[in-house]
Amino acid sequence: MVKIVQLPRMRVAVFHVRDSETPENEAWAKLKSWAEPKGLFDNPTLHQVFGRNNPVPIHQPKLRGYEFWITIPDDFPVDDDVCVMDFPGGLYAVITSKGIGQMQSNWPKLVDWVKKHDRYTIGYPDNYDYANQPSLELEHHIHPHTVGKGPFLIDYYMPIREKSL
Repeated sequence: MVKIVQLPRMRVAVFHVRDSETPENEAWAKLKSWAEPKGLFDNPTLHQVFGRNNPVPIHQPKLRGYEFWITIPDDFPVDDDVCVMDFPGGLYAVITSKGIGQMQSNWPKLVDWVKKHDRYTIGYPDNYDYANQPSLELEHHIHPHTVGKGPFLIDYYMPIREKSL
């Protein structure tokens, strides 16, 4: 089932790995080593974890980039060596999956749903450079403490916008 979600503005700590064959694992290790001692995984509703390809693996399918975000309050203290970003939010079509395998099979269904929708269309800008920019699609890891421990729940967010009339 697809749902429409308006993500709010979020302040996030970003953990990015580029040019790796296992960027998700490496970025997760960075996030976990920073967030777990601070107790940020204790409240996944307050400190939500998102991930995305960065950049999208088009030309180098073996060497890829990936980043994890964790939401933090505006006044949360962050060390100088941690990247912080203000994510502006946006409108998304979202599908929930159990594990990466189901997410990969649900992705074409989500694309098809958006393409056939009478009100919404995919929300990538016309000048978007897939090979060199971060993905605008997001993966929300609903229970981050289960990452790496078998199938886990993940919401896949595709940016959408209203169709022009």
